[in-house]
Amino acid sequence: MLIKSNYIYFEKHIDSDYKLRNLVTEFTYDKNERVIESNWLKSDSTYKYNKIIHLRNRKGKLLKEKEYNKNNELIKKRSFKYSYDDNSNWILEKVYENKICIKTTIREIEYYN
Repeated sequence: MLIKSNYIYFEKHIDSDYKLRNLVTEFTYDKNERVIESNWLKSDSTYKYNKIIHLRNRKGKLLKEKEYNKNNELIKKRSFKYSYDDNSNWILEKVYENKICIKTTIREIEYYN
């Protein structure tokens, strides 16, 4: 069962008119309410921006993303690698694009007894 939901994002583009452009993002969720696809559209649906496919493991961790342009051509591939602590919580996330690390997130988790 897939669930769809729409959200409106406002994005200001710097162009000759300094227009405020409304974007609608349509998210598709799996049965566990995890995003598996996001489509970016102009608010009046006259123009499609990019689509991102989110690939997850059984536990819901994001493993890969594939981004497609408006012509449905693959333009980016991202992969995600995680390191975990002794409680199975991720403490290090690395994001790769074209096999190059573009982002590293470190989480510090304090546990109470």
